[in-house]
Amino acid sequence: MTALRSVNPDNAILPVLLVDPTKGIVKRVLGTGFFFSPKPIVLSAAHVLAIQPGPGEAIAVPKRELPDPEPGVVMPQPWIAAVLNVRVEPQHDLAVADVPGVTHFEHFPICKQDPPPLTNVMSVDLVSRMTFERVEGGGPGPTVTPYVWKGYVHAVLITQEPTMRARARIFEVSIPVVEGMSGAPLIEERTLRVAGVLFGNVARQLIPPPFARTEGEKWYLPVGQALHWSHVRQFLESIGQPSD
Repeated sequence: MTALRSVNPDNAILPVLLVDPTKGIVKRVLGTGFFFSPKPIVLSAAHVLAIQPGPGEAIAVPKRELPDPEPGVVMPQPWIAAVLNVRVEPQHDLAVADVPGVTHFEHFPICKQDPPPLTNVMSVDLVSRMTFERVEGGGPGPTVTPYVWKGYVHAVLITQEPTMRARARIFEVSIPVVEGMSGAPLIEERTLRVAGVLFGNVARQLIPPPFARTEGEKWYLPVGQALHWSHVRQFLESIGQPSD
């Protein structure tokens, strides 16, 4: 009998933030990262984690902590954890980083084989429904409302994308990659394993175009792209951080 495995995405997927640590404010959302093992190390796209912060800036993720020991007692706590020791895969837009300040998390392991045909895939968008509200004693703090996308794999291609220096195996999926979702996991719903890392979109022209207002107007369907799990595993093994 197969044991049921459950992962809470709120504890496994994190927005990657550009912050002013002195003022405690978020300046920009850079993308998304996720945990892939029991270690406090996040995986994302290199164009998310490897951004160089400016003076007075830092790259951080929200801090995850266990509830306060006494029910009803609220204690001020640091809400961001620094992103440290970024290691970049030079060819395929991947990177990992240490987040030792995150002590309470779960993880999604990486696939070891392709999902069967017609298997649903999913991801979690932590950015498009993020709002900022002023908190007591500080500046605006982010409120994240997770938005779940579900879909399926259109195709598997071997191609070289502009963000990469070599050809790669890439999933095209029915999930659009909205701004801030770069680096999010593409999760096989059946096993809760990561089939790929989302990084961008391609456009498929619709013919005839719906609701065209002028002659020659074109409409496009966004198709999400995810780097194949095999490249992820190769990168993690090369730096001595294999997934389970």
